[in-house]
Amino acid sequence: MTYNPSGLASGPIASDFQRLHAARGERLEIARLCARLVKPRLLPAEGWTPDQRTPRNFQSTGSRGVGRLRGSMVSAYFGPPWMNTELAPEIMRSTQIPDLLKQDLADEYYRQDAVVLGLLESGRLVGNARPVGFKSAMSNVMDQILVVGDSLTHLTDDFGTKVFRFDQYVTERDSTTAILMHGVHECTDPLSLPEAQFAKTGLDYEALKKQNIAQRMVPIFTRYEWNPQTKVWTLCQEVNGKEIFTRDEKKRSFASVAFDLIAGENYGGSFVEQNLGDLDALDELNKRLLQNAELASRAHPIIDPGSSIRAEEMQTAEPGQIWYDRVSNGVPVNLGMWRIDKMNDMRFVLETVARLESNLNRAFLLISETAPTGDRVTATAWRQVIKEVDDALSGVSAMIADELQLPLAVRAYEIAKNKNLLGQPKPELAAIMRAMGEKFRTVIVTGEKTLLRQQKLQSVLTVAGVLQTLGPEAMARIDIGVLTDIVARYGALYDEPGLVKSRQQMMQEQAQAMRQQVQLAAQEQAVSSLGKIAEMGAQGAIQQSNPSPAVRMAG
Repeated sequence: MTYNPSGLASGPIASDFQRLHAARGERLEIARLCARLVKPRLLPAEGWTPDQRTPRNFQSTGSRGVGRLRGSMVSAYFGPPWMNTELAPEIMRSTQIPDLLKQDLADEYYRQDAVVLGLLESGRLVGNARPVGFKSAMSNVMDQILVVGDSLTHLTDDFGTKVFRFDQYVTERDSTTAILMHGVHECTDPLSLPEAQFAKTGLDYEALKKQNIAQRMVPIFTRYEWNPQTKVWTLCQEVNGKEIFTRDEKKRSFASVAFDLIAGENYGGSFVEQNLGDLDALDELNKRLLQNAELASRAHPIIDPGSSIRAEEMQTAEPGQIWYDRVSNGVPVNLGMWRIDKMNDMRFVLETVARLESNLNRAFLLISETAPTGDRVTATAWRQVIKEVDDALSGVSAMIADELQLPLAVRAYEIAKNKNLLGQPKPELAAIMRAMGEKFRTVIVTGEKTLLRQQKLQSVLTVAGVLQTLGPEAMARIDIGVLTDIVARYGALYDEPGLVKSRQQMMQEQAQAMRQQVQLAAQEQAVSSLGKIAEMGAQGAIQQSNPSPAVRMAG
């Protein structure tokens, strides 16, 4: 990679990048060897350009294996809802918040999680960048982790996801492997920079306008480092040796995953590197087998010097033409076909190749049958995939959750909140959040823990079923409204608007029903009263028309 193709000035950020890049030469060579055996374009040789051919390898087991693992990892870690926000334990057990409001808070955060996940899934890089979706970017990350052993991902302010090639960034860590700094090198069109940033570059705008886009591309260097005094991440960018942009971030926008990271090192080793011995041996033996197969397939005649047949005659002979030479038992004595007598040696090579392929097939899960299929896959199936990948990759799921999923989720929430994309919670919920202030805390859960929703749902339904068998008194201990909320939330029924009635809707319907009952009772009472009045009036009229004997005698 050329770091200053246009001969521009080099500033401190560019100098730091080049210094750290030069110091990791052996690490890059190992990573390039791993990529050559599996996916050469993932990390090509120094100075490679896209119009050049990548090195050839002689086996496809590594490529198929990485593809199998990559697909399983993307499906397992980013297939089901891979993040959810939960109330902190001290909030869930707080006596200051009514239990019904805790359920309302859980519903609210479920809604916000769906918003954030939707923003990430729909995120695209703006401008003239290739529109890489979130899942495609995560697939690239898995490739980097498996083949190179290290990855760096940047979540932009418009929810776009950038994944950098290994030779495009450098990393510095302390002795405990904590990240101190990332340096990134990219190329950009300076005319695409915001006006205020372009003004700081010192470049000639009019001269650049006369060039095509390929001619005016310039390197842009980024430093992203942790400030231990202010406890924030600082992002600085440099073009033409001049700083054009800087800002502080409380929630980091860069996520780095190092697969096999040892304390004191800056970069992780890869899964392919762990299997490099078998892969390299298989590649070399397959190359030898191919060469021998090519030799064995030749139909090359051999002529004895004493033969009366000449090579020119064989080259120009017509079909059916008769040749004269010594023959014994129907076989030409002075003429034969070239062949190799190394079948016993090749048999040993074939057995070795079969053993290497078997080892690699097991290591890369190419003989697994547990990949989930179908439109709806249970949490048990996903856990089986995660367990299988964890067994093969030495517990990679915790690393993915802590170093990739959690930073992306926290940063995405921060962006959505700053852009007012989360919407407003219900007034009573917002009042509780304001009243508790900094004590109100949530926890974003990622990784395999997100699959516990299904376990919770199954547990709730199991307990409800047991209580139902115990009779009405036991069921009276269950709040049916809360049970419905839990089932709807964990069963993703809230994804269908209007399917599940809210508690407020139920209260309104109950109040409406009570009003209707009161009105009906009042109407019945009015009808009854009118009936009695009418009856009394009728009786009075009868009495007047039919006076009693005493009245008649008095008359």
